[in-house]
Amino acid sequence: MTDIDDVADSLAATQGSLDDLPVVAVRVDDPMVTVVLGLPSGDRFEEALTIPPVWGMNCRLKTLLDAYDLALDDVEDLEGETVPCTRSVEGSGLSFGLDLDSLAET
Repeated sequence: MTDIDDVADSLAATQGSLDDLPVVAVRVDDPMVTVVLGLPSGDRFEEALTIPPVWGMNCRLKTLLDAYDLALDDVEDLEGETVPCTRSVEGSGLSFGLDLDSLAET
């Protein structure tokens, strides 16, 4: 868990935003794709998405790939992209994840 004060300091120093974060890594371990989001402070947040046996409208991974015009074979091309994110306070720290609802609207 990342301390809120550390996040605020790192964002202020880089004039960063909490609304969009860069994808710093993508790991594919069938049947999962893990997207790693990075803060300027170096903190990392992982979100695992399931590779479904059948693509459908409710598929979280399909929503992400469609937003960046990527096929499953190209999922690692997400690395370096900036993606919208959600954040929540858990205990004394922040947690970040992909904002797939925002991506679905594009």
